[in-house]
Amino acid sequence: MGIWSSLLRWIKPIRIVDPMFGPLRFHGRKQPQSSYWEGGWQPPWQQGEAELKVIADQSGPDQEQRRRWGTFLEHVATFRSELERELYDDYLRWVEIVREHPNSGGSPFPQVGNSAEVWKHSFTATIEVLSSADKHAPECDLIMTVEVDWEEEHFRCVSGASGRLIEFVEG
Repeated sequence: MGIWSSLLRWIKPIRIVDPMFGPLRFHGRKQPQSSYWEGGWQPPWQQGEAELKVIADQSGPDQEQRRRWGTFLEHVATFRSELERELYDDYLRWVEIVREHPNSGGSPFPQVGNSAEVWKHSFTATIEVLSSADKHAPECDLIMTVEVDWEEEHFRCVSGASGRLIEFVEG
């Protein structure tokens, strides 16, 4: 039965339209805590859609995840400005490293004149809405992965219940 149900889910995946997250497709895993619902989200700062992952079992997102996502959306302008500052500061640190080590190779040198221009050189790849049961870190509700032109690394930008940026780390 397990093999047949897995094959059936692959051929005809479970889909829902969630009132808060919109259209979602279920991706079940052997470990239920690794299962997630996949959809899309259009960040207001970029042209393309980011992958949205809601970490949940087959029953779908819970009310707490919907509440946290709603809080994030209410505060997305504040989050954007905090993220913009962090990305620009990182860009300036990168420029200094390149100046100190001009033959270090790496990515082509983008020109970012001010913090608002970081959006021309970055892309929000994914945003994960974490499960209430599986906390990544204290007060961590969302994990956003942002790719930037000036480095090959990705950044994880974590939002807490306030919708504010609480952690910014290279991943």
